[in-house]
Amino acid sequence: MPSQTVETGLRDSEPHVLRWIVRRWSSLPKGREGTESPSMALPNGSVKLVVYPGGKYADGHVSLYAHVRAELFSLTLKVGKSESTWTMLRGNEIRKTGAGLREFIPHHRLPDVVIDDSITFVAQVTLHEPVGTWEPKPTLHADLRRLVGRGDMEIIARGVSVRAHKTILQARSALTFEEDEDEIPLDVDPAPFAKLVEFLYTDEIDPGFLKGNARALLAQADMFGVVRLKHLAENALVATIDTPTAADLLLFADAHSCALLREQAANFINHNVSAVRNTKGWGNLKLSPALLDDILEHISAPNKRLCVADLRRNCEAYGLDTDGTRKTLEARLRASKQQQPEPPPPAAAAA
Repeated sequence: MPSQTVETGLRDSEPHVLRWIVRRWSSLPKGREGTESPSMALPNGSVKLVVYPGGKYADGHVSLYAHVRAELFSLTLKVGKSESTWTMLRGNEIRKTGAGLREFIPHHRLPDVVIDDSITFVAQVTLHEPVGTWEPKPTLHADLRRLVGRGDMEIIARGVSVRAHKTILQARSALTFEEDEDEIPLDVDPAPFAKLVEFLYTDEIDPGFLKGNARALLAQADMFGVVRLKHLAENALVATIDTPTAADLLLFADAHSCALLREQAANFINHNVSAVRNTKGWGNLKLSPALLDDILEHISAPNKRLCVADLRRNCEAYGLDTDGTRKTLEARLRASKQQQPEPPPPAAAAA
C-alpha cells in the first residue's frame, strides 16, 4: 500500500458575506423564473443567489438558492429571521442545482421581511481549505512478517524446526502448551505446518501452495483451530470437486466438520450420481448412512434452507464462530437470535 496524502483537518476562512437587497420586490416575475443577484468574487471562485418569488416547484413559498464556485465550503442563507445552514458542501456536486430550499420562506410570512417593497437576502460562505499532511504507509503487516521464523517456542514437526512466539500461538491458534515449555514435538507434515505458522503472523497464504496443499492445510488448520485458514483451504477444495473426487471430498468434509465442502460435494453427487457411483470413493461413501442421507436431502428438498455460505455470513454478523457443521451453525444462530432482539438482515436462500 503506497504512502498517501490525506485530509486530516480543515483550515476555515473568514466568512464571506453576500448581501443582496432586492428592490421593487412586487415587480419580480411570480412564475417559475428565477432572478439572479450580482456575482461576488471569492478566492478562486464566486457566489451568487437566485430567488424564485413564486417558488421553484413549491407553490406558496419563496425558493432561494446559492450557486457557489468553490471546492469545499459551508453555507448559510438568511432572510429576516429565517436561516438555513449547509456544511461541508463540494462545489462540483451542486454546480448545476445550487444549494438552497424550495420552501425557503412561506408567502404568508413575506410581510415580515418585505419592507417598502424591498427584501434583503444574505449568503454567508465559509471556505474550507484541506490541510494536507503526509501519512506513512502502515507497517504492522511487514513488521509481523519479519517475525516469521523467530520466537521463544520451537516446534519440531517430524524433525523439522519451526519457531514461533508463544503470544502469537496463544492468540491466533488453539495449540496448547505449558508456559515453561520452549519446545514441542508434533507429528505433522512440516511444510504445511510452516505455512500455517506464517499465516498466524500475516493472515495470508500463498495461492499456489494453497491450491496444491489444500487438504493438508485444512487438516492442520482444523487440528490447531485456525478457522480462517481452514475456510480458505475449504474454498480451494470446493473448486476442485469433480466426478473422481466428489465422494472422497464428501468423506473428508465430514471428518473435518467442513459444512460448505460437505454441502457442495453432496450437491455435485446429487446432480452426477450415476457417474460418481463408478468411482472408488463411492464404496467408502456407502458405509456412511449419514452422508447418504445428505445426498437424499439435496434430492428431496432442494433450495429450502439457507446455504452454508449464508449461514456463515449470518454467524459472522452476530459475532459467532463460523466453524463447524451445518447443525452447529444453525444452533448457534437460533441461540443468538433468542438473545439479540434485532438480528442482522437475513441472507437469502440459495438459488
